[in-house]
Amino acid sequence: ANTEKLQLLKKLVQGETNDVSILQKLAFDKDKQILFFRRCIKVLVHEIGHLFGIKHCIYAECIMNGSNHLDESDCKPVYLCPVCLHKLYFSRLKKCKLKDKDTAYKPLDLMERYRKLEEL
Repeated sequence: ANTEKLQLLKKLVQGETNDVSILQKLAFDKDKQILFFRRCIKVLVHEIGHLFGIKHCIYAECIMNGSNHLDESDCKPVYLCPVCLHKLYFSRLKKCKLKDKDTAYKPLDLMERYRKLEEL
């Protein structure tokens, strides 16, 4: 039975199926499903940060903190700290200078970002 469950999970992870009800078939209760997707989101956001050239953060609680075990990963927030947010901001500014002014790359408007976050 465990081998069958591992095969189902492997199919989901490798993109061989888009049937997320596999988690129910694996006997994941609702809380475990939420935790699974939260962990996936944190890994994706963290790795996207690396794509923007942001290294592991040592300044504050941040999605870019490194982690050595699952408890550390679970405690990380899903957002960037102010230092890493500025790194992202300046990486986008740099790309704007290299690109034509008419491209979609525009500097981040941090004040607009915070206004939108406040609306949530």
